[in-house]
Amino acid sequence: MKRLLSFCLGIATLSGCAEKKELSAPLSLRWDMGCNGVDKDYYSNSFTLFNHTDSALKGDWAIYFNQLPRKIRQEENAPVKIEVVNADFFKMTPTEHFKELGANDSLVIEFLASAGLIKESLAPAGAYLVRQINGKESTPVNVPVSTTPFTEECQWSRPNMPEPPYPYGEIVYSEIENLKPVSLQVTDLIPSLKSVSTTTGIVTIGNSINISAPEAYRNEATLLAEKMQSLYGIKDSTDAPFNVRFEKLPADFNSANDEHYTLSITPGEAIIRGNAPHAIFNGTQTLLALLKKEGAKTTLPAMMISDYPDLPYRGQMIDISRNYIAKENLMKLIDLLASYKMNALHLHATDDEGWRIEIPGLEELTAVGGRRGHTTDESDRLKPSFGSGPDADDPTSLGNGFYTKEDFIEILQYAQKRHVDVIPEVDMPGHARAAIIAMKARYNKYKDTDLQKASEYLLHDAQDSSKYSSAQSYSDNVINVTMPSAYKFMDKVISEIAAMYHEAGVPLKALHIGGDEVPHGSWSGSPVAQEFMKNENIADARDLSNYFFRKTLEICNRYAIPMAGWQEIALDREEKVYPDFKGKIGDVYCWNTVPEWGGDVYPVNLANAGYDVILCNANNCYFDLSYNKHQGEPGLHWAGFVNEVNSFNLQPYSVYRSARTGMNGKPNDLKQIEAGKPRLTEEGKKHIKGVQGELWSENVLSYAQTEYSLFPKMYGLIERGWNAQPAWMLVSDPAQEQAAYQEALSHYYAKIGTHELPYLNRIGANFRLNQPGIVIKEGLLYANAIVPEAEIRYTLDGSVPTRHSTKWEKPVVIGKEVTNVRAKAFYLGKESLPTLLRVSQN
Repeated sequence: MKRLLSFCLGIATLSGCAEKKELSAPLSLRWDMGCNGVDKDYYSNSFTLFNHTDSALKGDWAIYFNQLPRKIRQEENAPVKIEVVNADFFKMTPTEHFKELGANDSLVIEFLASAGLIKESLAPAGAYLVRQINGKESTPVNVPVSTTPFTEECQWSRPNMPEPPYPYGEIVYSEIENLKPVSLQVTDLIPSLKSVSTTTGIVTIGNSINISAPEAYRNEATLLAEKMQSLYGIKDSTDAPFNVRFEKLPADFNSANDEHYTLSITPGEAIIRGNAPHAIFNGTQTLLALLKKEGAKTTLPAMMISDYPDLPYRGQMIDISRNYIAKENLMKLIDLLASYKMNALHLHATDDEGWRIEIPGLEELTAVGGRRGHTTDESDRLKPSFGSGPDADDPTSLGNGFYTKEDFIEILQYAQKRHVDVIPEVDMPGHARAAIIAMKARYNKYKDTDLQKASEYLLHDAQDSSKYSSAQSYSDNVINVTMPSAYKFMDKVISEIAAMYHEAGVPLKALHIGGDEVPHGSWSGSPVAQEFMKNENIADARDLSNYFFRKTLEICNRYAIPMAGWQEIALDREEKVYPDFKGKIGDVYCWNTVPEWGGDVYPVNLANAGYDVILCNANNCYFDLSYNKHQGEPGLHWAGFVNEVNSFNLQPYSVYRSARTGMNGKPNDLKQIEAGKPRLTEEGKKHIKGVQGELWSENVLSYAQTEYSLFPKMYGLIERGWNAQPAWMLVSDPAQEQAAYQEALSHYYAKIGTHELPYLNRIGANFRLNQPGIVIKEGLLYANAIVPEAEIRYTLDGSVPTRHSTKWEKPVVIGKEVTNVRAKAFYLGKESLPTLLRVSQN
């Protein structure tokens, strides 16, 4: 084997290496983080390139890899040059100063990179080697990349940045200690029930039930029977002693909305009443949830529940464009959302890095835009992103994959049965690189045989010399909105999506067109755009975005589809409310709500102006943001950190107060944070239509990580969508408000640990387990965990604890020789990240 590797590394023919395509390269990389802030906004880091063969590395070679976009600086005489290919795609190649890398030798490649990096998960990934052999590129082979763990403060902190403190043991301990002990009732659910009255007596359900329902509720009865069987082993049987009946609400019942239901549980029967199938479904989910708690599987207290949601839209956005989610996993997620009475799945299906829904007649969108791999011209695939690797045919790569028409119809029907509306997003005119490249490939395919067909759906002006950089550092991701072919493309895509909904028998509630983050400078160098602006008397290229929105709105109206989008579609170029779309478009999704950036006024201004608003607060609901500052915690941190407390803090009718802490982690003065800002009017309050979590997937590299990123931090969103105005929000005195809030937070955490995490474990869903707290008081080591049932195991020698490390059960004497204590929590087969306590600092 070593002979073959050496042969491929040196002077092999292209076909000789291709025969062993599955082999990794005879090289490897180790990435080492240096320190943040070594030179203004740059951090130091290095690659070590290892040659594992008996031959020297010579000749023309290149190693490609992905990392979040950044600028690179190196010494002039560096032996290996690292450069940006596009956005997050980089290349390293030998320079004239590279001699050769000897057999079994290594080379350190030092460089500086812009911005900061505090997460091990953001290390370079997806590296692969390409050789130039006889003027041709060899078959790419993967280059393993390892990351040296971060161990120094400068690696997880950035100087002069508003970041919260690192979760050292004493900080975590204090946060957990502030939570009060709570004794839960079986009716303590997420989301909380509006009204519950229990009576004396125990209702025994037993091992079987008899579900009876009118034909209008047959779907809900079927789903309830399936869940009772799969979750609790309770069968649906006509001769069962316990009956479950579905009925209409009484004619004189004062129903809050169409989802209002009642649930009566008495000896021998449970009756769920509602005026619509969705209301009945909500009642079935409550009945199932009442059985979650261990030890209460088949018995319940007699009770009467009256319950309904405050907000009609309770959604979760899933980004399947950056990293694909298989159909089966998406359906699992839909089922999970429905179990918590969430009713919208916003499917971010297109972006710069992928197009994930088949559009009949535009097969290039998925044939090219649904694949990522090594390419010199992107004629049949996109460049790798987010570590997706060189193989565009690898089914295990999250860079590859899409839903066929049949898949998508199946997803729609599956979601509809569970009362989840699928809101598709086609992100335009920015974030459109996958579509642009795909339509360029279509042009090249037909240009020599049928120029009209080739140009029919073209999205770019070949003569465009515009200079811009998008939020993700792309310079070629904005469609040319002045070309008629762009609107023929939009019409084709929208009509085909509408046709799929029609075939599925599912209403298309809205089409989300994105509309966000169109970079300044777009179209300024396009001759086509400049001529169009001259003819249409448009002075500023930035106004072309609104032109695009108007034209797309016309298309949506033609198909009777409400057009939704991010907040940018309702704001002008000065970021003030754009009045022209009021009453004409659907929901406006407000994401940029970080107070430090002044964005928290946007949803208030838009709602007060009459736009229907969905709150997607980045500082509360961006679930791709890391749980905390721990270097091992995956996720991004551009807008701070988001955990289950941040989502719990969301206040739909008091947006400013949703930021109980700033980006620096310090508590905000809730009265001061509102000072001088527009208040939500009573009329504006009616336009707060819902809340939504966002899970962008740049750093979500598996479905297990999708669930980890959502749970438990989604629980606050679930709670707030159903109960938009918690009691503590109405307390005016700051001290009393804080006390009421802390009590509610303690109750919330108790429900998560006692009811919800065991439920997730039962259904095979992943979740994050919080780190334990550790502190030394008077020479004794104390430890605590948010989940009281969790085991805490610790070490005193600096090593990372395992399941076999010493279990903490009572205060432990700590000798003077101990400098570092580490601890982990273990629960239901999960383990937390290690908590560090530096004894020398105490």
